[in-house]
Amino acid sequence: MACFNLQIKAKPMAKTEKHQLLDGGRWQVWIKAPATEGKANAAIIAYLAKVLGLTKSSIQIKSGTVSSFKTLTIDAVLSEVVSRLESTASAI
Repeated sequence: MACFNLQIKAKPMAKTEKHQLLDGGRWQVWIKAPATEGKANAAIIAYLAKVLGLTKSSIQIKSGTVSSFKTLTIDAVLSEVVSRLESTASAI
């Protein structure tokens, strides 16, 4: 498999966990965990691993560990990841 970067905007302390594609190609990910002590980062990785059918170890935060804007490195096939994100995205 090949690695690629995925840009997201994290929204911690959400009522429900979901994701949506924003203008500009960035994904927004809502997670219930607070943005303290790395809890939100761990929750984002766990949530995306579940949605994408990947192991948590195949998703890493490349940059933005203390920011709401994050760049993730994902070890998977890009077209499959995009397809899964699109098919499971929330409509708002």
